Amino acid sequence: MVVGIIGCPVEHSLSPAIHNYLMNKHSIDGVYVPLPVSHDKLDSALAGLSSLGLSGANLTVPYKSTVLPFLDRIDTTAKKIGAVNTVRVNANKKLEGTNTDSSGFLTAVVRHSPEGWDLYHKPCVVIGAGGAARAVVYALKKLHPSEIRIVNRSFNRATELASDFGTPCRPYNWKKRNIVLNNAALLVNTTKCGMVGEPELKINLSALPTNAVVNDIVYNPLKTTLLRNAESRGNAIIDGTEMLLNQAGHAFKYWFGIDPEMTDDWKKRIKSMLTAGQ
Repeated sequence: MVVGIIGCPVEHSLSPAIHNYLMNKHSIDGVYVPLPVSHDKLDSALAGLSSLGLSGANLTVPYKSTVLPFLDRIDTTAKKIGAVNTVRVNANKKLEGTNTDSSGFLTAVVRHSPEGWDLYHKPCVVIGAGGAARAVVYALKKLHPSEIRIVNRSFNRATELASDFGTPCRPYNWKKRNIVLNNAALLVNTTKCGMVGEPELKINLSALPTNAVVNDIVYNPLKTTLLRNAESRGNAIIDGTEMLLNQAGHAFKYWFGIDPEMTDDWKKRIKSMLTAGQ
């Protein structure tokens, strides 16, 4: 079996390392390969998946949304989020798409938050209003928070996202990013701020309760300034590798019907790869 990752660029992706490890661990005779595809070749690349004998592929930036018209079937999750990150070739050679970013995020938060923590009828804050934020908001609604406070530099985009997902989402102006942390049980950064080569996320955590969980989906660096600041004041933190590994696990199950176990040793291995590249 052959699967891969389609993007432009894809050289930086850790997906080959993750999936080749999982395929070997579960005795699947196959390989996961990077598939660099230019913007004007996306449709032909997808059309060629079954002809080349591929079982499926992941989609990364900038193709998660632009891929939608080229698929034969998109599940409810991907439709609502408006993005696909995992494609499989079914028995009839048709292309089916889903989004595992959302389920990967949800798994990360549920599994790695402190014992006794929950979001039921409590407010949470999401920084950002892009594609990653859409996947996160879709997941958060399943935890039934009292309010999902969406904060973005462009208030219009925050408003659009809140409108698309409805209750309990509410948009907030960027100037209120510090104030909206008051009584929140969860803070999630879905932007690139804090990533290597990107500006830092400028936010004051003073109003955030110390029993709140702070999650940054950025995984390079492993511990962003946001996470370091949160940890120093006593907040539980979840780094971006948890979402990365869990979305990969859900994609693996989508292709092969196997729910892989992400062991602590394997997580350490992935984190060491990231650290070596920093």
